[in-house]
Amino acid sequence: MRKRRGIASYAAIIWAALALAGCAASRADLDPPLHADALTAIKPGQTTQAQVIALLGQPQVIKAVDGQVLFHYYHYTLKHETFLLFSRVNIAGDDIYVFFDKAGIVQNIVSGNRTDGLKFQFWPFGKD
Repeated sequence: MRKRRGIASYAAIIWAALALAGCAASRADLDPPLHADALTAIKPGQTTQAQVIALLGQPQVIKAVDGQVLFHYYHYTLKHETFLLFSRVNIAGDDIYVFFDKAGIVQNIVSGNRTDGLKFQFWPFGKD
C-alpha cells in the first residue's frame, strides 16, 4: 500500500513538472498603437492629406481606389498561450481608413478598434 502512494506521489510530481514546463504565453504587436483621439481633429471636406499625416503619421498603406486616394493605418496584436500540447491564439486589429478626393481633401473616415478587449486566455478549450 505504501509503495502505491509513493508511486502516485512521484507521478503527480512528474505530471506537475511537465505541466509547468509546457506552459507559455507570448504577445506580439505589429506597428505602433493608433491614437483614436486624433481622429476627432480630422474633418471631412476640410482636412488635407498633409494634415492627416501630421496627426496620424505616415500611413502603412496608400492606395488609389475609384479615383480616390486611401490611407490605411493599422495596429495588430497577437496573444498566444500554450498548455502542454494545446495552444490558443487571439489576434485583433485596429484599422483606420481615410479616403481623399482628387484634390487631397478628406472625404470619409472609417475606423475600428478591436485590440482593447483582447486578453490572455490560458485555458485552450472554449471560453474562460
